[in-house]
Amino acid sequence: NDNVYPWSDQHGVTILMVAAKIGNLELVRYLVENKKAPSDSNIVDIPMSEDWVGNTPFHYALKGGNTKIAQYFIVQNLFNMENEEDPDYLLQSAIEGGINTVIWFEKKKPNFEELFKKFNFLMRISTYPSDYQDVVQYILDDKYWPVFEERKEYIKYYGGTQETSLMLASKRGNTNIVNELLDDKYWNPPPV
Repeated sequence: NDNVYPWSDQHGVTILMVAAKIGNLELVRYLVENKKAPSDSNIVDIPMSEDWVGNTPFHYALKGGNTKIAQYFIVQNLFNMENEEDPDYLLQSAIEGGINTVIWFEKKKPNFEELFKKFNFLMRISTYPSDYQDVVQYILDDKYWPVFEERKEYIKYYGGTQETSLMLASKRGNTNIVNELLDDKYWNPPPV
């Protein structure tokens, strides 16, 4: 029955967004192919419509860690990562999806390294739950930091709140991230 679920809630969240976040590719395909709400509704479910904060179904797919759905949107020409006006927010969505989504995102976005350094995502991740330790390890990997001191400065950076990533993680009780940021490999250069 088409009338069981509303096509969008008061925040602009559509069924397509929910299906993308939970990973229901079959429903995503159905909704994209049928593009419109039931005929008795005055709401048109445009595939890449935005919710009240600007999330599209593509963002929801990333946040849910559903890279197959994100890839489907790209293949269907419903989302173009190169034309994204807010790459900062796109990367944040990928990080919320976890390490596998971050790795997928990096392959799709050639300026991945520039993005996470420019917007200091380490500070943001430090406020996320402790289970993002693997993402912290990934963006602090040696491959992105050929100059040891630059990585150290990135970790020690004071943001607008005058707090470092370590301070933020401690404040949130994110012990896994705190332990990762205190690891000797980030503070003592490797022997030559």
